[in-house]
Amino acid sequence: MQSWLDAPETEDVWTDREVYRAVLNSRHHTLHHLRRLPADEVLARSEPHLALPHLLALCGTRPERWNALLEALDYGLTDKNITFGQLLDSIQAPSPAPADAA
Repeated sequence: MQSWLDAPETEDVWTDREVYRAVLNSRHHTLHHLRRLPADEVLARSEPHLALPHLLALCGTRPERWNALLEALDYGLTDKNITFGQLLDSIQAPSPAPADAA
């Protein structure tokens, strides 16, 4: 699967979209594979087991992370498509600084 993702799109070989679908349909894909796919491809699938567990693990009960996810998903047609990995990275807020013990 990794070699499919690394291969450039050429004639007479699978298109990028076909590779994405093959990876998503495979029961052997990992989070590493999903992170390399366009976020739209991963999120638009009707199978919630693809993206939802990773989003729940990352955002949990932290509303600021869910808000960051909504902001990350709010890109227009002219904006560059992001990968699922870039999406996950963008919603990880830095941990708050410890309060001063005064």
